[in-house]
Amino acid sequence: MFLSEEHRAQMAQSFEVIYAPDAAQAAAAIAGHGARIAVVLTIGATGLSAAQIDALPQVSLICALGAGYENIAVAHAKARGIVVANGAGTNDDCVADHAFGL
Repeated sequence: MFLSEEHRAQMAQSFEVIYAPDAAQAAAAIAGHGARIAVVLTIGATGLSAAQIDALPQVSLICALGAGYENIAVAHAKARGIVVANGAGTNDDCVADHAFGL
């Protein structure tokens, strides 16, 4: 699970949330809802491939939780005019504290 129930409930106040935290669930979500998905929130371990992006004709934003874009077909998304963003800097203090503690 990469998104807490609290955060999913918060997002559901404004959006229809299709929660698919692993590859099998993501494939099922894309197959069942791909034509109307506008935003994808993912993590590096799950990512989003070029084939998955192509199955999402309405997607306009792909967001990665975390500082990088691992396993996201960034060049492919950008070639389609899709904005790709990440959470760079959101956990700087925590990472610095952890590193200092080591």
